[in-house]
Amino acid sequence: MKNKSFPVAVNICGLAYKVERVPYKTVDAFTSATIVHEEQKIYVNEAISDEKARIALLHESIHGILSNGCFERENQDEILVQHLANGLYQFLKSCPDFI
Repeated sequence: MKNKSFPVAVNICGLAYKVERVPYKTVDAFTSATIVHEEQKIYVNEAISDEKARIALLHESIHGILSNGCFERENQDEILVQHLANGLYQFLKSCPDFI
């Protein structure tokens, strides 16, 4: 990816979510990011690398998409969500002009 700035907002199923890089203690030491639907915010651990932060943002966005679509069982499957985030990140990185 070409030195793009980190997103400050994303659109998930028509809803604007604010994105904030925060100290890991705000999330927790073992979590890269979290989505808070009630606030329409995604918090991303500022201690992780930019690449990991982008994957974490995709991961939380996928949770938002699945939740919006009432796919609760799939939304609870962290392995599935992480696999989709990793795959989408690699795809988008290899095709920067896709959209």
